[in-house]
Amino acid sequence: MGVIVKSFKGITYNPGKVKIENVVTPPYDVISKEQQEEFYKKDEYNIIRLILGKDSPEDNEKNNRYIRARKTFEKWIAEKILIQDSKENIYYLEEEFVFNGKKIVRQGFIGILKLEEFEKGNIVPHERTLKGPKKDRFQLIKECRVNFSQIFGIFSDKELKINNILINNTENLEPFFNFSFDNINYKFYKISDDDVIKEITEIMKNKKVFIADGHHRYETALMYRDYMRKKINAKDDEEYPFDYIMMYFCPMEEDGLLVLPTHRLIKNVNVDEDFYKKAEKYFTIKKTSFKNIHNIEFGSFIFYNGKDYYLFTLKEEYKCDDKLDVEILEDLIFKKCLSITDEDISNKTKIDFIKDEKEGIELVKDGKFSGIFILHPPDIEKIRYISQTRGVLPQKSTYFYPKLLTGLVIYSLE
Repeated sequence: MGVIVKSFKGITYNPGKVKIENVVTPPYDVISKEQQEEFYKKDEYNIIRLILGKDSPEDNEKNNRYIRARKTFEKWIAEKILIQDSKENIYYLEEEFVFNGKKIVRQGFIGILKLEEFEKGNIVPHERTLKGPKKDRFQLIKECRVNFSQIFGIFSDKELKINNILINNTENLEPFFNFSFDNINYKFYKISDDDVIKEITEIMKNKKVFIADGHHRYETALMYRDYMRKKINAKDDEEYPFDYIMMYFCPMEEDGLLVLPTHRLIKNVNVDEDFYKKAEKYFTIKKTSFKNIHNIEFGSFIFYNGKDYYLFTLKEEYKCDDKLDVEILEDLIFKKCLSITDEDISNKTKIDFIKDEKEGIELVKDGKFSGIFILHPPDIEKIRYISQTRGVLPQKSTYFYPKLLTGLVIYSLE
């Protein structure tokens, strides 16, 4: 037995009232203060007002950004800016973009997943979570009683049966949304055919789902489910909307599933000759150049210190097939050679994370960081294997590109 996936009556923006490209955003946790301000200015109905409202010095228990989000959400429903579907749907999403000169199309669907504890083994995390983001998202979900965004799940479907079903059933269907955002083309379809929905949900009953992105939101949903079941004294054999979470499902065999590395910047750390001597116990270290940053192999990474580029290649006696490069970096470089602790990593007192290596290099050049470790993209099969066999990976181990947009569809927990 695997997971339980269902269709649902989603809440979407009304195309007659807004331009969808003006009201969607990336996930809340990758939006900077500057981007938050830009989204506020972009459109009065931008979903930023719901997922990441502005704080005010006058905020209190009766007036804060969570309460303002609820009031705004209710207002938009009343004004029919947001409308709820009359039928249950599964939502098919097609994302087309160019990466390194190659056209890529990622295909998947949005449904609701019955929440389970990780211990049951059907829903598998791969990253550690932090308390702060969970507290924040719990306040929002408790006040608004909806999922504003999907978490990202991957599952194995070697024959791509589900994607083929979705493609075949949308060939002659006009997309509900068809737009471009941040150089990515999106097509979003509503599928309400009962037979198609049944076929997809039956296939999913035999699947495990790996959380690719959205670990904090998943654990928050578990907290909210337990809070609500206790609040209403729910019976074990009864189901409620809050027993489910909205999720985007993508096969791990899908050609468009692109996993990129998250590089590591270091700060407040003395990178001297002693560091390189310590590192030479575990790595062969050679000078290299910027042009080689995309030719890094497993067990290797490039370090830039503001002046020179160095290729670190793991020595044969330290190689381990069931470890990602980021684990090797943390275990051997951060902890053993730079005395960076787990607490330093969690609190980002001595490291930081960055997706764009060129941007990171510029930050080092400007003296804002001591150096940057540029990593090789992680292997999706290795992520799956590690998640199944020995649990979670370090924070920010993976970056599934592109990030899912928030604002395509909303799931009501009432």
